[in-house]
Amino acid sequence: MKIVFKREDWRGVSNHIIFGKEYEVKLVGFQGCDSHFIDEEGSARSTNFLKGNIHKYSTKNFSDCFASYQTKAFRTGEGVATEIVLNEELCGLFYGAIGLCTESGEIQDAIKQHVFYGEPLDKVNLKEEIGDVLWFISYLCTILGCTIDEIATANIKKLEDRYPNGFTREDAMKRDLKKERETLEKEFSNES
Repeated sequence: MKIVFKREDWRGVSNHIIFGKEYEVKLVGFQGCDSHFIDEEGSARSTNFLKGNIHKYSTKNFSDCFASYQTKAFRTGEGVATEIVLNEELCGLFYGAIGLCTESGEIQDAIKQHVFYGEPLDKVNLKEEIGDVLWFISYLCTILGCTIDEIATANIKKLEDRYPNGFTREDAMKRDLKKERETLEKEFSNES
């Protein structure tokens, strides 16, 4: 049995053979030629002919094989960015969001080093990374045409709605997202 899938944006051919049934995937724009198959014992194998690598996956079922997973996962994201045009504002937002995640990860890593590996807590490094987070927050605010003060004020108003008597688990569990959104819209409309 041969099933052919054609994808315009990849280059190469990928063959999937499951217990003697071959699935050929023709890819345009992809560098390399991969073959994924399951042998008679139920072990999945992957071969990349361009690199000469052969990988064996110990699985009894092809659906559990990462090669199968990757193919199926890509299907849900294929083409997601083909029509996106990044103007200056979108580039700025993207840069700011990536930077914010990166710096937040560095804060996490410093705490992980202390908690799990017994390293001394490096408060100087933590303060540096918090400063870097603040820089990216400031950058994003500038891109969005607002100030950090406006964001902080709206955030406090939202939290006052959520926790009118201070934090409680009950209030945390029964958040009124519609009310919070209305508060934020009111606060941000007052900026003008």
